[in-house]
Amino acid sequence: MAQSAYPTNPYMSLYLAMAYVIEGNQKMADEHIQKAVTHHQTDYWTERFAAFGLLDDLQNFPTSSEEVYQTMERLQELTTSEGRKT
Repeated sequence: MAQSAYPTNPYMSLYLAMAYVIEGNQKMADEHIQKAVTHHQTDYWTERFAAFGLLDDLQNFPTSSEEVYQTMERLQELTTSEGRKT
C-alpha cells in the first residue's frame, strides 16, 4: 500500500524485495530489487542509502530468508544505541 503512494521510493522496493525472499517468492523479489536499484540512482538516494548502511544490501541483495534476517539484525544494530552516528 505504501509503495502505491510512493512508487519510486527505493526503500519501499528494497524492503518489499526482502519480504518476498522470506515468503519464497523469488520472482517478485527480483522485480522489486530491480526497482530499488533503478530508483536509487540519484545523488539524493545514493546518499540516503549510504547514510543508513543500505548500499551493500542493495548491491549484495540477500538471497535467502536467513540472509534477510541477518541483514535486518545488522540494520537494527546500526540504528540502536551508539551504532548510528548521523
